[in-house]
Order: sequence, then structure tokens, then C-alpha cells
Amino acid sequence: MAKNIIKGRNSVPDDVKENLRTLMNDRYKLRTELNNIYDKYIKKDINKIIWASSLKVACSTGISNNSIFDAFTTIITNARMIMQIVIKCGYRPTYSKLGKLMFKVFRNALIAYSLETSNLAEWLVNACSKFFKDLPAIGKPVAAIMEGAANGFLTARIGVITRKYLYSEFKIHNIGKNSEEVETDIYKESIKEAKLIIDESGA
Repeated sequence: MAKNIIKGRNSVPDDVKENLRTLMNDRYKLRTELNNIYDKYIKKDINKIIWASSLKVACSTGISNNSIFDAFTTIITNARMIMQIVIKCGYRPTYSKLGKLMFKVFRNALIAYSLETSNLAEWLVNACSKFFKDLPAIGKPVAAIMEGAANGFLTARIGVITRKYLYSEFKIHNIGKNSEEVETDIYKESIKEAKLIIDESGA
């Protein structure tokens, strides 16, 4: 993983990568340094990926009249986003592991989303101004715009959950926690972080 961070295209400065290279034989210092890198650089890179993907889904599904196109766009964009986040984290899984990750992320995101949608209505109205601020008046029904914003939020949620699952896979930030505690943390924090990404990136 550290080698892929060093070689990968990311915002990690060259001097930080060089320092990481010197720690390759010290697993404890390496983990500490990776924690710092993930917090300071990789997380920001991932949030940019999440926002770009959320914006694409929101705008595409918010102005489209074709439900089949909407579903296709959402699935493809989310799958591509997950792969981009995986690569950005320095992880190179097999297709089997990648498929299992996608299944877990989609399943948990959709279940959680169905439980929380009723509590998001007021925030989604505000989210519309974030997603559609650069588009001219498109004359679409409010329901369609709201659906686009909801789809954009779901994409952001999927992105956050992906990042958190990968962090738990690497045992980043969850040392000493069992799998149930990790799942609970992911569930609680993903809504808050997804909203924060949209609010800050769309400002």
C-alpha cells in the first residue's frame, strides 16, 4: 500500500513520499506516517473524487427524463468512483475483492439511505443550490431536481462509506475496534461526512 502511495498520482508532496520510503522497514512508524498522510492529503483527494461524482449524478439524473438512463448513469458513476477511491488509497485488490467491496458498500449505503431519507428532506432543498448553481434555469419540476439532489447525496454517501471501509481494511484509525464497532462508526459518520463534502465543495 505504501509503495502505491509513493508511486501514485496524488497530492502527497515528494518530500513526504521520500520520508515514507525511508520508513518501509519500520511497520509502527510507517503506520503512523500513513495515518498522517491519509488525514492530510489522501482524504482531500478522495473528497474531490466524491464531489465530482456526486455532482455528475445529481445533474445527470436531475435533468434527465429517462429512468433507464438515470439508473445506468448512477451505477456506472458510482462503480467508477469506488474504483478511483480504491486506487487513490493505494489499494490494488483482485477483481473478486473489489466486487465484494462494491457489494458491501452498495448494500449498506442503500439500507442506511432508505432509513434516513425522511430526515434529509430539508437539507436536500439546500443541497439543490449546491448541485445546480452553475446550470441555467432548466425548467424542471421541483420533484425531479430533488431526486437529482437525493441521488447526488447517495453517491456522496457511497464514496464516504467506501473510504471508511478501506481505512478499516488497512486498520487505519480503528486500531482496537472490532468489526461491529467499525460498522457502527461507518453508519453514524457517513451521513454527516457526505453532507459536509457537498456543503463545502458546492459553496
